[in-house]
Amino acid sequence: MNNSQIDRLIYDGNQMLQRALEEVNRPAEDVACLAVCQGTKLSMDNFLKGFLLKNNIDPESLNTIRDRYEKCLILDPELKAINIYTLDCIDEDKCGMSEYCLSVEKVSECIAIAENLRNKIVMA
Repeated sequence: MNNSQIDRLIYDGNQMLQRALEEVNRPAEDVACLAVCQGTKLSMDNFLKGFLLKNNIDPESLNTIRDRYEKCLILDPELKAINIYTLDCIDEDKCGMSEYCLSVEKVSECIAIAENLRNKIVMA
């Protein structure tokens, strides 16, 4: 286990999530929803990768956020309480960003999922 790599993934994930939160808290007409969407997605991916590394699993051997999440579920079944399947971007070949992630309401839901994931994986 490489603690510095895990720490870096968690740090970067927190930074990305913080920027997404700052963006979504702007007046609705000024929010760059795609930036929030991408930042949130990348933050979740970093949290999952960090959790996998902490458990001696190479996250790069898994191709998508869905794959990493499902491996994390095996390690910690309590993660089922955080349903990332409602996200439209967890598969590399199925990303509905242009259709679904252009509203503040939608990306706010994604942020809530990312915060729950962080709290469960990182803060626990």
